[in-house]
Amino acid sequence: MLKPKFAPAASFAEHLNNLRKVVANFAEHHDDEDLLLTWHKPGARHYLTRAAVMVLMIGLWIGYFVVRPFTDSKEIENAVMFSAAAVTGYYYWSEKRSKQKRLEQNARVKVAAGAMMQAHTDAFDPNIDRPVVGGCFLVTDDPALEADPARLVKLASELFDWRDADNADVPPDVRPVVDWLRATSEDAVRGFTPVPVPASYTGSDRTWAMPVAIWRDRMPNGVLDRRLLPIFWDPTNDQVMPETPELKTWWSEEIDELFYPDLGEEEDEHDADEGSHGEG
Repeated sequence: MLKPKFAPAASFAEHLNNLRKVVANFAEHHDDEDLLLTWHKPGARHYLTRAAVMVLMIGLWIGYFVVRPFTDSKEIENAVMFSAAAVTGYYYWSEKRSKQKRLEQNARVKVAAGAMMQAHTDAFDPNIDRPVVGGCFLVTDDPALEADPARLVKLASELFDWRDADNADVPPDVRPVVDWLRATSEDAVRGFTPVPVPASYTGSDRTWAMPVAIWRDRMPNGVLDRRLLPIFWDPTNDQVMPETPELKTWWSEEIDELFYPDLGEEEDEHDADEGSHGEG
């Protein structure tokens, strides 16, 4: 995949909007096998079916040209020819449909701002050979919060702090979110459905707590070394896990230097304990 060209941006929100334009252009015009979301990629069954249809198609055409000189039966010849033509037509129709499906899937991908609340310890360890780990992020596409990324990070940090607090100290309006954080600390993520975060807390009705797939090999340093990230997600499908895009492809060095300092001393405070995020 070629690295897109980004327009200059002076702020986090401006670069997110530029990124949305790049993603929309990619979704509209890109027609090869690349998908914006890993969870959109078809499984082994799709590729096995595709290979089986291709083998059947080739076999029927070979059979047609082999059988044709040795038979006087037009019925057999026509049957093999029509079978080969039908399988060929199905193959090319399915390929066209697969391409259209990829375009539709990419068109559904949205770009949002995400502030990490918690993540598996493997996300931070450079000595662990694990390409993807789970994390929990506070995610928004609200322009006001995107324009104030420091506040978004502060809200995420507060939610994390309440995870280990007594219920009496947790504001009632955010308790469902805190309970969700506690549940994902003790067990694997159970479904990818975003949890709405109340506007009474964030000032926005477009903020969610989400499980996010953190692809370590997509980070510039191979580990999660920042609290604020762009998030790609499909809001129409809660079976598709939101994920971090490849920053080397979808981000700019200028924005990286401005808005993504290392976690530094705060890492020990907010990285997860060994059981703080499930192995899922």
